[in-house]
Amino acid sequence: MCAIIGVSSNGTLDDVVLEANHLLKELDHRAQDGAGICAMIEGKMILVEGKGKVEQALTSDKLKIYRDNRKNIYAALAQARYITSAEEESVQPVIEGTGERQIALIHNGNIRDYAFLKSVLRQRGVLPTDRKYSDSELIAKIIASSKKETVEEAILETLELLKDKPAHNLIVQHKNTMYAYRDRYGHHPLDIGWKNGTISVASEKVALQRHGYQDNNIEDIKPGQFIKITKGHIEERKQLYEPYENKSWSEYPPSLGALCFLEFVYFMTDKKHHESGPVESDILLRDFRIKLGSRSGYEWKRKMLNDGREIPQICRSSHVPRASKWQEFGHINQTGDVHEQFIRIYAGDEMRAFIARTWEDSIKMARQKFRIQGDLYGKSTKVNEDTDIKGTNLSVIIELLRAAGVSAAHIVVNFPPIKYTCPYGFAFQDPKLLIAYYLPKEEQREEFYRLIFMGMLADTIKRRDRIIEVAHNAPLTPEKREEAIEMSVKLGDNYIWKKKGRLYALDKKIWLPENYDESRFSLFHLPLESLLDVVGLHANRFCYRCLTGKYPENRIAK
Repeated sequence: MCAIIGVSSNGTLDDVVLEANHLLKELDHRAQDGAGICAMIEGKMILVEGKGKVEQALTSDKLKIYRDNRKNIYAALAQARYITSAEEESVQPVIEGTGERQIALIHNGNIRDYAFLKSVLRQRGVLPTDRKYSDSELIAKIIASSKKETVEEAILETLELLKDKPAHNLIVQHKNTMYAYRDRYGHHPLDIGWKNGTISVASEKVALQRHGYQDNNIEDIKPGQFIKITKGHIEERKQLYEPYENKSWSEYPPSLGALCFLEFVYFMTDKKHHESGPVESDILLRDFRIKLGSRSGYEWKRKMLNDGREIPQICRSSHVPRASKWQEFGHINQTGDVHEQFIRIYAGDEMRAFIARTWEDSIKMARQKFRIQGDLYGKSTKVNEDTDIKGTNLSVIIELLRAAGVSAAHIVVNFPPIKYTCPYGFAFQDPKLLIAYYLPKEEQREEFYRLIFMGMLADTIKRRDRIIEVAHNAPLTPEKREEAIEMSVKLGDNYIWKKKGRLYALDKKIWLPENYDESRFSLFHLPLESLLDVVGLHANRFCYRCLTGKYPENRIAK
């Protein structure tokens, strides 16, 4: 999910590094964890890097070393980091090798077969230290350790080793030559554009379009395609491997690949451009979000009526996160809610609770992320959530609403529930960390969050497994009930809800709180078919593994 940029110029561009930096800033929405940039100065690759967004990581002072030598710089690589795993620590570009064989590499994607990458290095007698290496670092080491006569041959040898290992969009620099490759699965986009003696490669074409590259001078690098660029000139372009084909496609060319759908929606910007093809290639963020909110509002109302519930009168309505404000406007058009934002992201979009390795850490991060803004006591509320990945965000938001004393809470998620892991997209470590994996049916998830809202779960961290058991309708036997009460009294365990001196077991079939009212809470996820209808693109254009559990036919290795 990282942003990668490669720039090559014939000398007409005054500052190649500055061009790479500007292009990287256009992709700042993709990554906020750190950024790096490198170029060759006096025969040696020089790396500048830092933490935070691009403008924070690559300050003017840090880039001064390149400005002082800009007349002799013909190529530069840049990358902005998007952490998808709690173990990630490395910074790119990765520099490997020495002297005439020194290279720099940037990588967008995830190769989860670390054992294979390490085995290649061990066979060559290269044994990395015990510190953890990223897949990008291991790929660079494989190239640098090759016995091939030229660096280009070493790169091609490495790509042959990786041909069945999605996902690895790579840009490699050796001296003044740049090599770009998009793997044949086409899971992530990679685009190339040219202007005035300069050729640039970007992980999303919107960077090129916003920075002076005309649409007729921009094209998608096809899955499996390898391009060699030297001083602003394409020396070689060849199709190393044919894209995986879906034989059932008749009206769509097989070279389109299967783009990660979650990436497409999650990283949509003011003007999001995906791969060109037989569909409209421009979708305005504002129009898309309004249409999405309107559709979710309509279907939420329809579901409430189908379930025999009355449409609640909403006193306050909010959007989470800030990027989904247009969704809220569309939703209000359907529901007539009063719009007043009362939930905000506290520490910025860079806090992604889903990357944490445990449920406990995810909850802690989410609790730092959200704050209630405004007086909600006794009021009916509705929350418009953009995409809830693990379920931790909703758990914490509902905790906050309950603590604020709201009289009712209705949650609308404008995305289908994410039920499965996909190591090639967002690197979820364990499907058991996804609430939708535990509770695949919507009524089970609704019961899970309702029990939190009703105050039956005072600590989401400690009692997650127990609340899931109850949501699965696993009632306590009388013996277990008495045992639970006794243990609760002894240990102060939150398995029992305490109010006004009375004890209530979590299973509502045994004891119910005095004010238990199912109509006070509702949960709705937009179905996949509805989201696809809003996007307006053919379903075969994308991979929905995280939503359906299946990869596109004949496309991505299982």
